[in-house]
Amino acid sequence: MVPEVVKVEVPEPGLVDRVLERRPDAPGTEDAPLALGDRRQNVIDGLPELTGPVIAVLELVGGILLVLGWATRWLGLLFAIEMLVATFWVQMPAKGWNGSELERMLLASGITLFFAGAGKLAIDQLWPKKWV
Repeated sequence: MVPEVVKVEVPEPGLVDRVLERRPDAPGTEDAPLALGDRRQNVIDGLPELTGPVIAVLELVGGILLVLGWATRWLGLLFAIEMLVATFWVQMPAKGWNGSELERMLLASGITLFFAGAGKLAIDQLWPKKWV
């Protein structure tokens, strides 16, 4: 059986600038109004192309590292930040309080990992305490 190749697309150079400026040649902004007070919406429109690959790598590599018990506190902090954004910026406006239960549980898990750290069998325990 041949493994399937995973292709990760990197946003094209200048995409952030075009989305922030709301230029007509930015992808997905052909019919968008050019307004000075619309800067927050301009930033939101460009976020999926920029953060999608970062979140995918964080969840893939971070999940493997969490299983091994390496950099548990820092990964817990990164996952907590990710779930904080997913909960309050994405899920709650779309689905409300009851629709964001999974994200809130994962947020609590990330915070717990950050404060509690790894267990005794983790790779983190092999490093000298001055490096952690």
